[in-house]
Amino acid sequence: MSLNFNEAINSLCLRLDLPFPAQQNDMVNLSIGEHAIHITAQPSQMILMFCCIDSAKIIDSLSLLQLNLFGENSLKPILSQDAHSNDWVLWSRQLLDSASADSLYEQLELLSDFADKLVAGEC
Repeated sequence: MSLNFNEAINSLCLRLDLPFPAQQNDMVNLSIGEHAIHITAQPSQMILMFCCIDSAKIIDSLSLLQLNLFGENSLKPILSQDAHSNDWVLWSRQLLDSASADSLYEQLELLSDFADKLVAGEC
């Protein structure tokens, strides 16, 4: 991973008042509420955050997929379904070079909040 990825992770940890990961590699995992949020650089110039959503929590997939339509916030999470496993994945990404502690925090907060709403059946 590039130094930019490590710097981004460190700035996010500072913003969250979390210790820096002891050893950073291709992926960093954070526990936010009941969700495991995975953070990686994918593709290399983007910072990708994603979490898996239990399919039992997805009641009406068609209406949920309609939430993926365009929005003003480029950090808005997208709900997708893996073609091989049929697992639901909630994800968002932003350009790594322009990421800041605040934009990373916003990205994480939006992802976590939307995941909570999905699990609670509020979407």
